[in-house]
Amino acid sequence: MKIRQNATYTKNSFLYSFSLFFDRAAFYGFRAIIVLHLLENLTLDLTRGKIYEYLGIFLIALLFTKVIGACIGDLAIGNRKATIVGAFLQASGVLFFWNDSLYSILIGAILILTGGGLYSANLTASFGKEYANKLSKIDSAFTFLYILTNLGAFTGILALSYISEINFKYALALTSILFFLAGFLSLVTSDRKTSDFKNNTFQLPKNTLIIIVSSILMGAFWFIYELNQVNFQTEIQHLIDRDISNFINPYSYSSVILVALCIVLIFLWHFVYIRQIIKIALGFILTAIGIGLCFYLPEIANESKIYFILTNFILVSLGEALIAPTVNALITKNTNPNYLAIVFSIIYLPSYFISKAYEYLSNNSTIPKDIDLKIGFGIAVIVTFLLIICLIIISFKKRKRMTI
Repeated sequence: MKIRQNATYTKNSFLYSFSLFFDRAAFYGFRAIIVLHLLENLTLDLTRGKIYEYLGIFLIALLFTKVIGACIGDLAIGNRKATIVGAFLQASGVLFFWNDSLYSILIGAILILTGGGLYSANLTASFGKEYANKLSKIDSAFTFLYILTNLGAFTGILALSYISEINFKYALALTSILFFLAGFLSLVTSDRKTSDFKNNTFQLPKNTLIIIVSSILMGAFWFIYELNQVNFQTEIQHLIDRDISNFINPYSYSSVILVALCIVLIFLWHFVYIRQIIKIALGFILTAIGIGLCFYLPEIANESKIYFILTNFILVSLGEALIAPTVNALITKNTNPNYLAIVFSIIYLPSYFISKAYEYLSNNSTIPKDIDLKIGFGIAVIVTFLLIICLIIISFKKRKRMTI
């Protein structure tokens, strides 16, 4: 661990961060209000099951449009232009939902899919390129971006859901304005040229291995996170059914808790340097401890059970705050800037499909329900053990080089 000088942020990084804030507020808020609107106004002969089925198809399609949009940004028009076009397409697409006709909704959905695909990975790549020559600041920067991502999602869901209860079309108009603001903030940034980046000597085998391992680590964490969340949603429902006094569902305030933890970390990373592998290992250790506490949950739904759930949630959220931004920084550090958006667009695909495959198996087989936590705990412990071994090997090699 080393103390370092104050690290400042660039103008572009602030603009991109707040652009993502408005985009996440618009996207998650819109997703919440459109589902509620369609459920309450079944004018298109859509059943509740069909609505959720179409939403699932939409989210899967969005994963693939992100890959296409990243390729367009990296290989054709540039990341900055892709984010601008993407945000404005989403702003336009939302307005088509003013009309409840099927064709209007389909056009709107296509525009949002196209715009979301162009915006997401290219925005992260544009932000990452701001720190391609400032690697000492990159962990703090990505933690700041992560704060605004989650804060935007939380704020958007609350604000747009509230306005939608007053007037659905007002909520749509505000959603379109938020997407427009996201595009405008990207528009006023200055574009980065390839010549702006130092000629980093990328060692293809080594850097590729680090990117693959980073993807596996990210996938492992989100898989553990999903298993933990599924288990605790059941436990929380039991507490709600029992009407335990003063019970607060932590998942209702997940973004707030995560943002609070990230704010602490951003100041720490701002001044203190800790190896990225140590941060990730610590994140998995805390996640394992959080899940391990679940094995001691009281059988009876009482207030002591609430403290176990809250402790679990805080530890897993802290693990997320340590792992997710650090892995994004690690990927940026080891990826050629010319292909950064493409890498970001595919990095989450494996974890998504593994989670869906496990969800399908658990719903269509006789797998015991309590096995979820055991699997999550086992993965967290194994990953932590492997990371500690890697850290020991790296430290040994470094000492050996210093003695030569």
